[in-house]
Amino acid sequence: MYPAKFGRHIAIFQGTQNHFPTGGICRFILPCIRAVYYGKALDLGVVCEDSKPEFIVAKEMRRDGDIEADDNFAIILDTYLDHRNAFYFIVNPNGARKDALVVDEGANQNVIWNGVWDAKAVVTDKGWQFEVMIPFDSLRFKNADQQLWGINFRRMIRRKNEEVLWQAHRRNDGLGKIGKFDLGFLNVQTRSLGTNPAADYSAIRPKYGMLNKSYVGGIFTNVYNTRDGNRNQAYGLDSVLSFSNFFGQNLSISSSFVQTSTPVLKGDRSSGYFAVNYPNDWLEAFFNYSFIRKNFNPELGFLKRKAVEQL
Repeated sequence: MYPAKFGRHIAIFQGTQNHFPTGGICRFILPCIRAVYYGKALDLGVVCEDSKPEFIVAKEMRRDGDIEADDNFAIILDTYLDHRNAFYFIVNPNGARKDALVVDEGANQNVIWNGVWDAKAVVTDKGWQFEVMIPFDSLRFKNADQQLWGINFRRMIRRKNEEVLWQAHRRNDGLGKIGKFDLGFLNVQTRSLGTNPAADYSAIRPKYGMLNKSYVGGIFTNVYNTRDGNRNQAYGLDSVLSFSNFFGQNLSISSSFVQTSTPVLKGDRSSGYFAVNYPNDWLEAFFNYSFIRKNFNPELGFLKRKAVEQL
C-alpha cells in the first residue's frame, strides 16, 4: 500500500479485541493497520475485512455528519501521552470524515475543531478499506527530539452494533490532558446593532490536573453593556475526581457550583450539580443531583430552563 520511498518509518499494528457487546476476542479481525511517517505527515492504511460486504452501512457523505451511525473506523492520538486529552479522527466507508478534540478522559469533545487532513475509502468484495493522511502541523505535541504518543483504533460494525478496539479499555479509562495547568481566555467586543448595544464579553477558565485522572477548575465570565454600564458576571468552581483502582473498581465524582451577578436580580442566583458514577462490569450505578435557581442568569452562555431541581 505504501511505496518504500515514501516511508521513513513503518509501523504495523495487529490484533484486536471486541469491547461491545460481548467482550473478549472479537469475531471480526483487523489483520493489519499500517502507519507510515515520512517527515511532514502521518499516513495510515486500514483494511476492514467483512464476510458480508453487502450489509456494510454507509449513508453519511458530509464532513462532520453523523458518521457514528455508519460502519466507521476511528483513530485516537494522545500526543502528550497524558491519558486525558487526544485528537480524534473518524472515517466511514464513503470516505466521509469527522474530527474532534477529546478532553477530560473522553467526558467532553470539541467537535467544532476542524483539522487539516484527508481520507480516501473504498468498499470491496472483502469489506472496506481506507487511507488517511494527517499532517503534523494539524497536531500539537511536545517540542522534543524523542516523541512518545498514545494511540488507539476503534472499528464499529454497525449492523452488529459491535465495537472493536485495538487496545481494549475499562469503562472509564480515557484520554488526555495537556500539562498540569490549563488556562483559557476569551475576549470579544461587539458593535451596536439596532436595539442591541455594543458590549464586551470576557471569559477566563483555569484548570489544574491532579491525581493522574482528576482536576479542579474555575470559571469567570463578564458581560459589559456599554449603553448603561451594567455588568453581568458569573463565577464558580468545578471538579472531577476519577479513580481507576478504587478498591479495584472504577469511580468518578464530579461537582460544580456557579453564582451569577446581575444588578436587577436579587436573591438566590446559583446553579450546581453533584454526581457519582460507578461504571464497572459487574455493577454500573450513578447518582446525580442538580439545581438551577430562578435568578441564575449567565448572559454569556445558554440556559434552557430556570428554577429547576432534579435528582
